[in-house]
This record gives sequence, structure tokens and C-alpha cells, in this order.
Amino acid sequence: RTDETAAIVTKWGSRPAVIPWVEVGLQLADEFGLSGPRDSRAQALLRTALYDTVLATLDAQGAYAREAPSVADPSLTPMEGVVTDGPAFPSLHAAVAGAASTVLTYLFPDAEASRFETLAEEAATSRLWAGASYPSDVEAGLALGQAVGERAVARGEADGSDATWDGSGRLTGPGYWVPTPPRFVENPVEPLAGTWETWVLPSGDAVRPDPPPEYGSPLWQAELEAVQDATSRRTLEQVRIVEYWASKGPFGSFTEYALDLIERDGLDDAHAARVLALMSVAQADAVIAVWDGKYTWWTSRPITEDPDLDMLLPTPAYPSYPSGFSAVVGSAAVVLGHLFPRAEVDLLAAAAEAAAQRCWAGIHYPLDD
Repeated sequence: RTDETAAIVTKWGSRPAVIPWVEVGLQLADEFGLSGPRDSRAQALLRTALYDTVLATLDAQGAYAREAPSVADPSLTPMEGVVTDGPAFPSLHAAVAGAASTVLTYLFPDAEASRFETLAEEAATSRLWAGASYPSDVEAGLALGQAVGERAVARGEADGSDATWDGSGRLTGPGYWVPTPPRFVENPVEPLAGTWETWVLPSGDAVRPDPPPEYGSPLWQAELEAVQDATSRRTLEQVRIVEYWASKGPFGSFTEYALDLIERDGLDDAHAARVLALMSVAQADAVIAVWDGKYTWWTSRPITEDPDLDMLLPTPAYPSYPSGFSAVVGSAAVVLGHLFPRAEVDLLAAAAEAAAQRCWAGIHYPLDD
């Protein structure tokens, strides 16, 4: 074992096995510029595959109860900090790597060839350098994870996300969405995302909100005036809050919160994977439901109704009502608040702030949020 291989063992094995791959998934969504709906879909496919892989691996480990190499030969010294008192076959880290690489190869076809396979080999082989696994543990783990990953890919291929919009259903006229500055994108982002297969909702329209106020009505005017007031009276603290949430994003921010809570409570592999999977499917369905609403009502953005608004962020290229950012943080806060009740108040407060700052930035009406 060298310093280099020891560092690789630490990289993949110092935390629950799914966490490094969850972080890779978020980094890739940013690297390849996934839209919000594509990002939420990617994280849900990845994290549910990881969770199923952990459960399948633990089942196999319980069935075979193979002891670690150091039990057979006490002269073998596992790397410091590596736990080897549980079953070794198949390797959990290898299984998680096999699932992750299979799903990521599907989700990011434009990535360099063998990029994820190379990462998986490194993560799996690290268990040999750690002194925790036999080669056959690693081989069986990779195969198991790949089998689960293939099932996740099959779900992705059948979820409707490859459908092509033909322009139908677009509403036009006063109060309806039109391309917005600064880019004036003609075709809005993912107009069919509301029709994608859901995870826990019966369909994307199951929780569709009521229609927004009628264009030009007193209620509609009050919403516009609220944005005008919020942007003209924006404080330095509100600017800081907007910039914080813009830098973290709705998926990255609450994943950070989840990882902090997992570490705080010292959760094991299965419970850590469960937290991340439950949160991600809630977020994915929240996005599908929001996109159903957006492309049912086609609500114009504040900047369209008042081109002189003092904008802090560029307006996204899709209808205004309801807010996807707000729905994503709201769904995550409820799930994490249930799983970590001591943190529930703080999580819900963070979600409320994340929703409110969309109006402060000038890109949403309060009702959207």
C-alpha cells in the first residue's frame, strides 16, 4: 500500500459508500449544463439505483456471511479506519460503483469514453488496497451493481423524457409567456417535462395548483406590484441571500444539508442511501408537477410586464407559475424534516427563505413561490 493508494481508499471509503457518487452526480449536472427537470431526473435515477444496490448487497452479504481476508490471515493489516468486521461478499463499495457508473454512462453520453468505468474500477479496487475485500468480492459487487444500474437505465429509457415537443398547446396573448431578456430564448425549457413518469405521484397533474389570477385583475396587479416593491426596496442582506441560493441551487443546497445530517447522526450505508433516495424522488416529482403547472397556465414573467424591473438574476426561459426552485426546496425540506425531526424547523425556514428570494431577485411573483 502506497500513499497514493491510501489516499484513494480514503476518497471512496471514509464515508457511506453512496456519498462520493452522489457528489459526482451533482458535479456532472453542472458540468454538462442540465436543465432543472433533467437534473432532478438524473439525481433520482442515480440515487434510487444506489439505494437498491445497497439493499441488494446487504441481502447477499447476509446470505453468504463471508469474512474479510484479515480474518483468514491475521497478518493482513487493514488500512487504519477501515472496518472489516462485517461480511465481505459481495463488496458494497464495488456494487455501488458498478451501479453508479452504469447509470452515469447512460445519463451523460457525451462524457469521455470509459470515464465512469475508470472511476468505478478505482472505487472498487480501493477495497483491495484497504485490505477489506477479496478480488472475488469486488468482481461480484461490480456485477451486482451493474445489474441494478441496468434496471435504472431501463426505467429512464421508458419515462417519456425523450419525447419531442411539436409546439402544440402554447398559449399566446396578453399575460402569457414570451421570450425574456437577456437571451430571449424562443422555445421554452422542457415543455413536456410535466408528462414524464412520476415516482410517487400518480401523475404530473395530481397536485396541479389553481389557476393564477386573471391577467389585468386587481389580484394580478397586486402580484406585479409586490415584485416591483421587492426589487425597488431590496436590501443588502436580501442580495446576499439571493446570491447564496443562486450559487448552491435547489438540489445542491439540500443535498449539502442532507449530507451534514447524515454525518451528524452517523448513519450507516443503508440509512444514508435511503435519505438521499427519498429526498431525490420527492424533488423529481415536485419538478414534474411544477412543469405540468407551468405549461398548463403559461404565465408571463414579471420582466415581461415591467421591463424596467431591477433584476438581480436573469429570468429563466420558461413560464413563471408555479416556481420550480420553491417546489424543489419545499419537497426536500419536508422529507428531511421527517427523517431528522430535530432539524425540521431549520429546514422549513431555509426552504421559505429560498422561495422568497426568487421574488427579491425579480424573476417570480410571490404567488409563484
